[in-house]
Amino acid sequence: MEKIEPKNADMNRAYQRLLINRGIELFNERNLQEASKYFVEAVKVNADVQKTADALYLNGEAQYRLDNFKSAKTALDKFFKNSKSRTSPYYRQALYTSGYLCIRNGQYANGADAFARFIGMNSPAVENQQICDAYNRLADCQYGQKDFENAIANYNYSISHNGKDADYATYQKALCYGAIGKNEDKLTYLNYIFEHFDKSPLASKALFEIANTYLVCDNNEMALLYYGNFIKQYPKSSYVKEALLDMGLIYYNTDRNDKALECFDQLLANYQGTEEAKDALVTVKNIYIAQNRVDEYFNYVQNRAKITVSSSEQDSVTFSVAANRYYEGDYENAITSLDSYLKKFPNGMYTLKAHYYLADCWQRKVVLEPALSHYESVISRNVNQYTESSLLNAGMIAYLMGNYTKALEYYVQLVSLAEKDNSRLEGRMGLLRCWNKLDSHNEIIASANELLKESKITDEQKEEAWVSKARSYYKNQVYDSAEVMYRQLARSANGEYSGEAVYTLAEMQYLRKDYTGAEQSIEAIVANPPNDYWLAKTFILWADIFRAQGNTLQAKQTLQSIIDNYDGEELVTIAIQKRNDILAAESNASQRDNESDELEIEIPFEE
Repeated sequence: MEKIEPKNADMNRAYQRLLINRGIELFNERNLQEASKYFVEAVKVNADVQKTADALYLNGEAQYRLDNFKSAKTALDKFFKNSKSRTSPYYRQALYTSGYLCIRNGQYANGADAFARFIGMNSPAVENQQICDAYNRLADCQYGQKDFENAIANYNYSISHNGKDADYATYQKALCYGAIGKNEDKLTYLNYIFEHFDKSPLASKALFEIANTYLVCDNNEMALLYYGNFIKQYPKSSYVKEALLDMGLIYYNTDRNDKALECFDQLLANYQGTEEAKDALVTVKNIYIAQNRVDEYFNYVQNRAKITVSSSEQDSVTFSVAANRYYEGDYENAITSLDSYLKKFPNGMYTLKAHYYLADCWQRKVVLEPALSHYESVISRNVNQYTESSLLNAGMIAYLMGNYTKALEYYVQLVSLAEKDNSRLEGRMGLLRCWNKLDSHNEIIASANELLKESKITDEQKEEAWVSKARSYYKNQVYDSAEVMYRQLARSANGEYSGEAVYTLAEMQYLRKDYTGAEQSIEAIVANPPNDYWLAKTFILWADIFRAQGNTLQAKQTLQSIIDNYDGEELVTIAIQKRNDILAAESNASQRDNESDELEIEIPFEE
């Protein structure tokens, strides 16, 4: 008939019917590829809109069963757009197939709509099994949208109507309960599978999921029991490797490392190269590292996992063991492990960190020489993430060891390299303190001035710079400059600084023989003393003024009050010495006066 040209309308309608019928014959014979050609040709003829709609569905169904899902979707989309699609005998089945296509494409909302419409079209011609399947697929779409309550209701239909996939519906229903946090219900329905569907292929999966549920509920012992039962009952299941991994991790997390290693041994022996085996090997490494059994780990990996450990991996693992000791605060063992690492890998990838960690360990133990040596190893490298702190610590250690010249070298480098404001400030403070120890006047003044220029200097640091300048000026008899500094310090909240300042200001008046001014300053100190030390020292200065004014009696009485009432040995010793000096001077003066008062009697010679 296809050779007759031209065809009239009746002939085209007949031809279209013939094409569809032949296509259906081929479809029923499972010759889907050939059937599809006839359906496509029938669509092209398009003599009858209703038949065209039928041909579109049939082609879509054939393409779906050929796994040509894109072509199937295209054909079904055209079917639904056809004006006669709703009157087609295939409309309901088209909804069913469209729903499956939506699930495959992750379009759960559209799939749910298709299956709900399919279910809503009551038809005695549709078998119960297909209805049950549609309910399952509708529930699957709702599960995919996390609409678990409605999914449970639709899975229940399949279960209650004895659908052939009732075991699947039960399993999915259990998962829904787990998803909404009802793990007791989840366990109930997973166990229901064993009671009612003991031959189901989902039985193994259900048993594995029971173990997973107990694990999620932190019931480790029940999880271990069910994982063990699962492995015994289904030794060939693809989930065995996951069960072994989970068992090993439970043992590891509950400090049963020997049991954990047994599980991981089995996993690594039978499932090499899997992701589970790789995860197990990570935990095996952690166990051996925690137990400081690095060499045993390398042997284990080579013999059990059949993996050759590279030198870089050995370097990394050996350092990790030592570093963990350091991170845990076990500095004694960290020192041993880090030293061992440096001996094995003198040019290793982690030598910089090893030297820095060793330096810190020794410094924490207040063993300064090796601490300084390792900091110097870090400093000798190119500038790195530890350079700044190493320079700071090396400077502090050298200072504590009394090697002020060496400390200066580190502080100079720190000031020039520091990226952090705080480090630079500490460097400048270190420079100032070293120059103070070396009593180098010009450098003290210069370093104090540089410190005072820092924008983020603290009040404490500022006052330390002032007192350093004041003392240096005073020692070098630059009294005017010293006075300026001490007048600033006199207002300090630090009692030591303010006490030193007001005392020294009074002392400089005394040295300039301004006794009246000095006494006025002393009276102000006595009225508001900064602390006992400076008060006692002030009284000693007052005694010096009394003596200078010739009032030795008042001087002795003042010194005696210090001797009798002050507890500090230093100032009591000074007071005793000054009192004794006065007494000695008075004794010498008295002796000279006696000698000058003696009468010279002349004895006449007898004639």
